[in-house]
Amino acid sequence: MLKKHVFAIVLFAALVIIPFTIGNNTDVHNVIIYMLIYAMVGEAWNLITGFTGQTSFGHAAYFGIGAYTSTILLENFHITPWIGMLVGGAIAALLAFVVNFQMFRLKGHYFAIATLCVAEILRVIFSKWKYVAQATASH
Repeated sequence: MLKKHVFAIVLFAALVIIPFTIGNNTDVHNVIIYMLIYAMVGEAWNLITGFTGQTSFGHAAYFGIGAYTSTILLENFHITPWIGMLVGGAIAALLAFVVNFQMFRLKGHYFAIATLCVAEILRVIFSKWKYVAQATASH
């Protein structure tokens, strides 16, 4: 048990120190950011599939909701991305709770298809919504 805690502390310390030691190397920063994003997505998949046994295809939709929220707050309201990430995460979590609360009654293939449908519906809404397209066009 102690070995796990020591490993976690060393890993955390390394992750804190790395950005200060590599300087302005944006390639390394991007790799670290993508590693953390994929770790987060993997953990989200593990929570649904690993603990509940359900297969969800809706993770990308809520990930996109958070990203769009952060970008819209930055481009239209000039709110820092640090605040935008928190607001985007809160909105994505709230929407996921509201939408998926009813879907958890479904089991197996029905749940998987329902989450895929929600993801596609949100994709179409956001791709046709002019307010969102205008805010994200500069990126």
